[in-house]
Amino acid sequence: MKLLEQENEVILINPMNNSNNISTLKSYESIRDYDLVIDDYLKSLELAPEFIFSAYNLANTYLKTREYRKAINIYNNVIKLEPIFAEAYYNRGLTYIYLKESENGCMDMSVSGELGLQNAYTVIARFCEN
Repeated sequence: MKLLEQENEVILINPMNNSNNISTLKSYESIRDYDLVIDDYLKSLELAPEFIFSAYNLANTYLKTREYRKAINIYNNVIKLEPIFAEAYYNRGLTYIYLKESENGCMDMSVSGELGLQNAYTVIARFCEN
């Protein structure tokens, strides 16, 4: 498994301290090569195409590898097989919002909320209300 490093800056502000002291920390996010994981999920779907959890986890893995369109396509398949899978709507909705396709994302968030995911309403309030 390959491991890549991505440097991020974290800015810390101490709200209790009246000084204008702002410190910056460097952190490193590990990005893993998920090829073997993806291959396993694809094999699982070959063996049992109706097992939606393999497909759902494959879509989530595609998100980790930043293959957003592939993830959306897999979420579409999951939703087609299980139209009340709230988490699939939620994750697809977040992906659409991230891709600046807010109309699609907000519709998915609405369905997700109606199916019982309360966190969807927080996302709607932040990204969907004008």
